[in-house]
Amino acid sequence: MKKLHSRYDFVFFGEHPAALWGTVCALDAGFQVLVVPFGATISKTVVPKFAAVTLGLEKSKQTDPIQILTPDRRFRIGETHEDWNAEHEFCFSRPIDGMMGPRADILRGFAYLYRGAETGPSVSQPWSEVAGRVSNTQFIANFGSDLKKKCFDLITKKGGTVLAEQSLAQIFVERKKLIGVQLHAHSDVIPVDQGIFSAPIQLLQPLLNVDGRNEILKLKSRPLSWRFEIQVQVNEGALPPGLTTRMIYVQKDAPIVDILHLVNEGKPGRFRLRVDLPFDDASLKRSEQRKIAQRLVRLMSELIPDFSYNVSQVVPEIRDPEHTERDELPKLYPFHTLEEIPLGLLTYGVPGVGWKTPIQGLSLAGDETEPALGEWGAYRSIQSIFQNWLKRAEKTEQPKRKPLVDLIAQSVKI
Repeated sequence: MKKLHSRYDFVFFGEHPAALWGTVCALDAGFQVLVVPFGATISKTVVPKFAAVTLGLEKSKQTDPIQILTPDRRFRIGETHEDWNAEHEFCFSRPIDGMMGPRADILRGFAYLYRGAETGPSVSQPWSEVAGRVSNTQFIANFGSDLKKKCFDLITKKGGTVLAEQSLAQIFVERKKLIGVQLHAHSDVIPVDQGIFSAPIQLLQPLLNVDGRNEILKLKSRPLSWRFEIQVQVNEGALPPGLTTRMIYVQKDAPIVDILHLVNEGKPGRFRLRVDLPFDDASLKRSEQRKIAQRLVRLMSELIPDFSYNVSQVVPEIRDPEHTERDELPKLYPFHTLEEIPLGLLTYGVPGVGWKTPIQGLSLAGDETEPALGEWGAYRSIQSIFQNWLKRAEKTEQPKRKPLVDLIAQSVKI
């Protein structure tokens, strides 16, 4: 068992990169910080460049360019703005920064990139804002165990406490105020002043002990969509040149398809195709889900020559419609009402669920907190939480640390 302090200023639940960044900032400001990992592996990660530098991840990048695919073009996103200009001029005979700006489907793909989902109108920002956001973003293909260990080592070196995964037993709340946490290997409650939950929200519910009973944390915002996914295995020898580990397919009047090639996870030929379905009753119909799955398979047949001869597995197996609707889809997505959809599958539109909760001292900092900023939103939430904590600290005459104040002053950059 790691040596624990008698109390902590901050406890970060989960290993979202924004939470790890916030941990390092709090440690640099002189606070006692506890990190409770949940063991989640993030297959794709958007990290603002300032956070990548703080965490020492500035050299951890995509192994190959991200692509925006359209029915008639393949747009490779290079590392610099000059690369984008050259690629757009090659594809569409005009620079991306010209008076007309990028083609609409390319702009929509860029906006999706840093948002991580379609969180409202297809494009609600001018190109200059989208370009600035993407330019200052580092895309990491797989935030797996190696990168997490690197971050945890940095946190430990700076004096933070990183627990083993699944160490948390309960989060104690009394009279709507966070009291502390209890660990499986530590019977006493450890006092905590501020808790920041960055793991998927559904993991929070069974851990909350509110005045001696488990309580459901109610979210104010209504979901915008939910994530539907299929997986396809293709014979490795059939893979054509030009595929990259992440491809975003944009088609007019259709949801964006996020395609991940899991070659970095040691699974060449394995693809995950994800689409966001509207949060409505029609999306629960098995026949509609099968149609979406069939569309995703047709898309793969456009990317892989002789796909029907080289595909070895499709999950769900949509080539038998009756079996798919009766057995496979209910097994993968066993819910019958919108209320049954797990929180981890939901995406939120503007304004999102926000970082505040009804519990003083317990805040949220995940991808659903400020979806207008997409996966950057968690970083804005961290800054808002720090700012709110400083206001409370001033009222109770707790000492404030200058580095944390300096961090808040930079919030306009997010």
